[in-house]
Amino acid sequence: MKPIKTFVLGVGILSMGMGVAGLENQVHAGSSASSEYVKDVDLAFPGTAAVITVRNTAVNKHVSAVSLKVQESKLDFLLNGSVTCKEGNNIFFGRADAYFGSVAMGGLNNIYTNATLHVEQVDVAFTDKANKIAESTEDTLSVPVNKLKNGHPLLRVDALQELAKKLQVHVQGGGKAVDFYRQDHSIVLQRPISLVAICGKPGDSTYGYETRNHTIQIKYVGDPAVNDTPVLSATVAKNMPNQINSDLPIQMDKADFQPNMPHYIGKCLPDDNQKIQINLQFSGKGAGYMDLRVIAVSNSYADYGTYYAFANLSVNAKHSKKIDFSFPLKTMLEQDKYAYMAISNSKTWNHNMKIQARVKPGADDQWGPWKDYDTAVFKHRCLPQVNPVLNSNGKIGGFQDGDGNNGVKAKRAVTPQATPVSPKIKARDEKGLILPAIQKAK
Repeated sequence: MKPIKTFVLGVGILSMGMGVAGLENQVHAGSSASSEYVKDVDLAFPGTAAVITVRNTAVNKHVSAVSLKVQESKLDFLLNGSVTCKEGNNIFFGRADAYFGSVAMGGLNNIYTNATLHVEQVDVAFTDKANKIAESTEDTLSVPVNKLKNGHPLLRVDALQELAKKLQVHVQGGGKAVDFYRQDHSIVLQRPISLVAICGKPGDSTYGYETRNHTIQIKYVGDPAVNDTPVLSATVAKNMPNQINSDLPIQMDKADFQPNMPHYIGKCLPDDNQKIQINLQFSGKGAGYMDLRVIAVSNSYADYGTYYAFANLSVNAKHSKKIDFSFPLKTMLEQDKYAYMAISNSKTWNHNMKIQARVKPGADDQWGPWKDYDTAVFKHRCLPQVNPVLNSNGKIGGFQDGDGNNGVKAKRAVTPQATPVSPKIKARDEKGLILPAIQKAK
């Protein structure tokens, strides 16, 4: 447990709508809070800095035609979290969510999330009545880069804007832009990550959290070919069409998994395989063909090989494309060697996957090389299924359910609400815990 804790932030901060002052009071390393059922929340970062890479993608290398592009579609923050629920009868761990940004507690155990840009449910080590020994657990918070361009300046991460600021300082100091773009540059930022946990009893639960700063490195890879040779006038050079790629054969620029991964939480053998979207982007000229496969990488279970494959799919360089594939979860769990993942033990299984693809311009042309693209983690958890039984009121009830609610509803990562959640609307997690309200400050 940390020696210093922030238990409840003052009403003054919350009433400011989490503006500049409120956010500045939160964005510092080590702020945390416990509650009636949550004894302690610990958050650590076992990895190194999260890196955003920027390159000059212009084919025309004149300094006036420089075109900077961010290479990553998402930032991965490796987390190591642990939660200790308070001792007592029937006190259980409920769930944990990781936020990019800072949270605050106020009022009747409400969580305020105005100072956050993204949230995902994560796995953590935990100790409660049923689990006395917490095993070390690592998970990843994946934040789409596009989301980081929004929000308060103390949260925002806009790599191109940060490089523009550094270029301005370089030029104001007497340097030349051409020299700046030829060299490597590194910009280091600190941004808050919060781990929010829930412990409680059936019918009641409370929050706890910890917020710590994580390091983000913006890495510009210098382009030695950038020049200011006065072959053309500056006006002509600036207006040169930077579209030489449009005269080349079709090529694939991006193949990314959808940013909000549809994880599966439900009965042990799903009715169908889970559908997941892949977003594609092409450049070049004309139409062509694509082979694409989603493969298993670095998983803790016996290698599955290829999760899914598309062959000889028609594509066009002028259009982006979205395709859906079915992650073979049901197919896997029906096999004897993976049956241990279909047991109701509340364990979350991670399935690491990668996109590989290749293209060719025409039916009679040669295939280009296989290239690696986006990676992602699909998660699934098996929940116990129960037969309906009559309760004392003669109504149908379910697991840990005596008030007429029919069974247990699995919950995905909590999405911050635009207005406070009404205390009359109570959501249950898989252990029957009533989830407290998640609010945005007014």
